[in-house]
Amino acid sequence: MLNASKLSNSYWAEAVSTATLLSNYTPTPSRHNHSPHMLWTKLSPRIKKLRIFGCQAFVMTPKEHREWKLGPSGAEGILLGYENDSSYRILRLSDKKVVISKHVRFNELIFPEINQQDGNSSPLDVTWDAIEGQAVVDEFHTPVECSVEPGSQELVDEVQMTGIQDTMPPSEPNVVDEVPSAD
Repeated sequence: MLNASKLSNSYWAEAVSTATLLSNYTPTPSRHNHSPHMLWTKLSPRIKKLRIFGCQAFVMTPKEHREWKLGPSGAEGILLGYENDSSYRILRLSDKKVVISKHVRFNELIFPEINQQDGNSSPLDVTWDAIEGQAVVDEFHTPVECSVEPGSQELVDEVQMTGIQDTMPPSEPNVVDEVPSAD
C-alpha cells in the first residue's frame, strides 16, 4: 500500500493498521464466507466508507469556523486510514498533522504525495483511460497522446466526477498528533 500510494516508510504503522482493517472486513471460505468483523460484532462491515489508501482527502471545515464566507471549505490531506467505524485518519498537508474527522471528501484519482515531488509532475507516467474510466499508472512506458471522440466528452466528465465522493456534512476535525517528516 505504501508503494502504490508513494508514501514514505514513516507511514508504515498507518498502512499496517489499514491493511489489518481490510483483512478483518474480508470474508473467507474457512469462516463460512463471513469476515472476522462480522463474526466478532454480528454486524456487516461498512464497506461503503472504504477509500483508497493515500488518496487525496479534504477535511471539511464548518461554516462557523471559517475565516470568511468565501474561504476554503476544507483542508487538503491524504487518507492514512480509519479511526473507528465512522471516522477517517487524514494527514493534513498544510501542517503535517494527523486529524480525525467524519466529514471528509475524497478524490480517489489523485495521490498528493506523487504530485508534490516537483511541482505538478509525477515520477510515474499517468494517462487517462476514458473507456475504462480510471487513471492508468505506467512506470515503464511514456503516455500516449489520446484524443476524445466527438460525443464522448460527457462520458469523460461523468467518469472524472466519480472520483470525488462526499461522506457527511462538515464538522471540526480533531488533531491527534504530529507525524515526523520524511526528510
